[in-house]
Amino acid sequence: MAYRPTSITVIGWFETVIGLLGALTLTIRPGEESMTGMLQSMLRFHPPTAAVYVGNLLGVCVTLACGIGLLKRQNWARYLYLGWSLLSDVYFVIVFQTYVLFFFIPSFLLTLVIIFFLFTPTARKYFTAHE
Repeated sequence: MAYRPTSITVIGWFETVIGLLGALTLTIRPGEESMTGMLQSMLRFHPPTAAVYVGNLLGVCVTLACGIGLLKRQNWARYLYLGWSLLSDVYFVIVFQTYVLFFFIPSFLLTLVIIFFLFTPTARKYFTAHE
């Protein structure tokens, strides 16, 4: 039996916890006063409110699926994380242009680090050994 690399365990649990926290925040309506700048950025882009909620719900589901999939040794979870994170980063830059330096760069760097660890030779061997 191949042992899961520590990096995959950490990333899997990180994604799972982030997904659970995201699900929790979807049930709590944040105060609009604290998000004035972000709301103004979204108003420039004009996304329908329903699209924002569906996008948030989809993001939570994808994050949870990636985390659980990584912990259950599912190779598709690596590629789902790669695609979704890059897609969401592009969306973030388009919608929240004024927040790129403050929020996007640290988030993008974290994404690159996670992608690096998901596609190291050790991780590749772990995920493809049982196929």
